[in-house]
Amino acid sequence: MSMVFVTQTGSRYHASADMPCLENASGTALVPLETAVAGGLQPCITCDAPPVPESSEGDRQWLRAIDDWARAGVFESFWEQAFARRVLASTAGISSDDVEPQCYISVGSETYKVDFSVPKAGLVLEVDGYAKDGAPLTASDVERRNRRDAALQTHGLTVLHFSNAQVQQEPQACRAQISGAIAARTTPVPPAVVQPVPQVEATATPPSPRSSRGLLIGLAAASVVAMVGVLLAVNSGSVDIPAVASPSVASSVAASAVAGAGPTTAGAAEPLAEGSCPAAFPIKGNINDAGERIAHTPGQQFYERTDAEECFADLAAAAAGGFRASTR
Repeated sequence: MSMVFVTQTGSRYHASADMPCLENASGTALVPLETAVAGGLQPCITCDAPPVPESSEGDRQWLRAIDDWARAGVFESFWEQAFARRVLASTAGISSDDVEPQCYISVGSETYKVDFSVPKAGLVLEVDGYAKDGAPLTASDVERRNRRDAALQTHGLTVLHFSNAQVQQEPQACRAQISGAIAARTTPVPPAVVQPVPQVEATATPPSPRSSRGLLIGLAAASVVAMVGVLLAVNSGSVDIPAVASPSVASSVAASAVAGAGPTTAGAAEPLAEGSCPAAFPIKGNINDAGERIAHTPGQQFYERTDAEECFADLAAAAAGGFRASTR
C-alpha cells in the first residue's frame, strides 16, 4: 500500500515529509494514498508524489455528487471529503440523494450546523478530530459539541461521531455502524427535522421493587374486595359458590403476575459480552462508584474505556432510563 504525507489544510499530497514544499507546514500526517485521493487531494507537482490511481471507491452517482460538493466548497476539511468517499459512498441503504452535507438543523430557538445529515433516517454524522482550522479539539470544543448533541438527540435524532483515524483505518466499521442506525429507524423523517423519530421496539427491563410492591398491594386489595362480595352473596342465599381457592393459590397468582409486569424503556438494549454496545445503540450507560448513572457518547474522553451496563439509541432514551449525559 502506497503511503503519502498530507497537511491539515493543504490541497496536495507529498512523497516525503522532508521536501522543500513542506518547509512551512505546521504539521504532516502519513496516510494511505487512497485516503488522500478520497479526500480530494492532488499529487504535489514538485516532489514526485505518486499519481492518482485509476480506480476509485463508490459508484458514479456518488462520485459525481462528491465532486460537485467539493467544487462548491461544501467540505470544511480534508477528512469530511475523505469520509464521503471512503464511508458514505459504499454504505448500504443510502444514496447521495439521501445525504445533505454541511446543513443547518433548527431545534427550538437554536440552529446547529452539522457535517452530514440523513433526514430520511433521522441521522446526524460528524467527523471529529480537529477543529476547522486544523488545530486539535479543546475541552471547550468537546463540551460545546456534547451540548449540541444532547439538543439534537432530545428531538429524536441519532448523532454518530467518527474520528479521523476511523475514517482512515476502519471505513468498513463506520459503514456498519451507519447501516445499523438506519435499520433501527422505522419511520422516515422530513427534511426539516423538528419532531422526534419513533425508536426501535422497546426492550423489557426488570420491574423495580417499588412497582412490584405496588402491584402486590393492588392484587391483595382486589382479592379482599372479591372475598367480601362472595361472602355477602352467600349469606343472602342468592348464589351457590364452589370451594374458594386458598390464600396460597392467590399469592402464587399475584407473584406470577408481578413476574411479567416489568416496565419497558424505548431505545434501550443489553450490552455485548465485552462491555461494548450494538451499533444501533451506541450510547453507553454506566453506574460509577458514587452511584451516578452516566451516559457516554462515542467520541467522548472516557467512552472507549467505559464498560456499558445498559445501551441506548440516543441521549433521550438514556435520560428516560435515568442516565445523565457525560460532560467529558
